Amino acid sequence: ITSGFEDNFLADLAELQHDLPPVCGLRPFPALNLDDDIATLSVNILPLLRDANCPASQRQALNTLTANFQLLRLSTAATSDDSNSLEGVDAVLGCPLTLFDPEVLLTFTNQPDDTREAICLVLFYAVDWLRELLNAFCTQEDLEMRGKVLLRLQQLVLLEQVVDICLSNTPRFRLPGVIGNNSAAAKAKAKDTARVEKVAAKLGAQGKAKSKSKTAAKGKGKAKKGKGSDVESSEGEQDE
Repeated sequence: ITSGFEDNFLADLAELQHDLPPVCGLRPFPALNLDDDIATLSVNILPLLRDANCPASQRQALNTLTANFQLLRLSTAATSDDSNSLEGVDAVLGCPLTLFDPEVLLTFTNQPDDTREAICLVLFYAVDWLRELLNAFCTQEDLEMRGKVLLRLQQLVLLEQVVDICLSNTPRFRLPGVIGNNSAAAKAKAKDTARVEKVAAKLGAQGKAKSKSKTAAKGKGKAKKGKGSDVESSEGEQDE
């Protein structure tokens, strides 16, 4: 599992120093590095982007990145001394991601459509990867790991904001799994709508029940007051 993950998703950071071919006009660039000069690996994102010139198996690689790492970290934790340690795979927590030069974002609206879509896709997979890192390492007790988890969380919040901005400027682009007029999506939406309506109806019924109980309580109160006034009037007549 470990060797397969390394071969498919990790790259030697030294290779990025060479002039790698661009993908959709974007040159690979190590970003979000927490380990500085200590880092020797990089998680491939941009180089694995779906491209017509790459093998079919490679085009699907990014869709399985987080799932493969989840399998790796679960097996690593299970075979550790305390059945929870992830020291065997902690290199990926702080190593950089092979994305693109951040300065490209400054001219995002001036980029060609295919480049803007590639940027959105790269950022989407980067966000997905950071979320998986947080899920994996948030339970670790090591102080250094916990510090890196907090830094990754800050990066995640920032990246999500950047993704929102980029998507708003690329209206025709659809993220993986987000397909318009899809029957499955329509069924899911209808199911969610029915669930909301059911909850709303339940809340409405509860509201009516409360209203009735309040009305009944008021009626009883008035009845008691009426009886009280009748008793008082009768007592007054007797006194007279």
